[in-house]
Amino acid sequence: MRGRLLLLLGLSLLVSCVPVNQVQQVQGLSGPVSITFDRWGVPHIRALASDMDVFFAQGYVHARDRLFQMELGRRAAQGRLSEILGSGAVEQDRFFRTWGFYRAAQASLPNHTEFTRRALEAYAAGVNQFIREGNLPFAFALLGFTPEPWTPADTVAWGKLQSYDLGQVWQDEIDNTFILNRVGLEGFNDLRGDYPQGWPTVIQPEDWRSSHKQDVHIQAALLSPSTQALMQQVVRFSEELSYAPRNLEQGSNNWVLSGLRTTTGKPMLANDPHLRLQNPALWYIADLQGPSYHAIGATIPGVPGVFLGRNDRVAWGA
Repeated sequence: MRGRLLLLLGLSLLVSCVPVNQVQQVQGLSGPVSITFDRWGVPHIRALASDMDVFFAQGYVHARDRLFQMELGRRAAQGRLSEILGSGAVEQDRFFRTWGFYRAAQASLPNHTEFTRRALEAYAAGVNQFIREGNLPFAFALLGFTPEPWTPADTVAWGKLQSYDLGQVWQDEIDNTFILNRVGLEGFNDLRGDYPQGWPTVIQPEDWRSSHKQDVHIQAALLSPSTQALMQQVVRFSEELSYAPRNLEQGSNNWVLSGLRTTTGKPMLANDPHLRLQNPALWYIADLQGPSYHAIGATIPGVPGVFLGRNDRVAWGA
């Protein structure tokens, strides 16, 4: 039964990704917007009146093609997966609520620039326009619920969840604590090595010096057994929730060629972020153009703008 349910969910996601061009009137736009899909299914969004219309339309096409993916992402960040998936997701919900990704997202909203806040609101309005039309992916009917309106906090929380999945420094710190507790400071330095004095760092020199004081290491090694057991439990559960086993050698590749070395005379950038394979994919390719905003490349459903791509002047990667 479970396998059949997963198959139906997968088929509904594939069906929802078939592009369709149509003409319709939509409330909430400043002016006309066109969305055309090329032969690869990539949407080309053109807005004449406002850049915010671009993000509205982006939210609309993201929701049309990936709404269920977006719903799972925000529910994971909120700690609300068990509401639709049952008791098997309760521990995961408790884990993510303890981290507080959604609380952090809500608290961070006032700190964004005016442009970012407007983009988040326009994007959410586009998502909600699609939800109001009622042509929802089959997965929602299968699980028996209707998605709530999308909010800017949902977008920010989804970003924080991605940062959590990609950031492993906190796990390294816990590993270091276990090593210190087992072999002491001298043994730790033999195993891990000491960062060479004078090498570049991302912190201020005074902070670097204070971090090398011996009492800092001793304090970390004196954690109680019960605290260490809780830390081990957190790491174990975090690894179970990850899309794939932890890979300490993982990293992204990128390179740039000067225009002196290309046939066009223009520089070239290549970027390979080493992210795990998933279906649907994390990325959604789109071309966005408004009166002053133009970018094309890899977007993430649930988030406005382009993450990896180019505009009329520069290209960027991660």
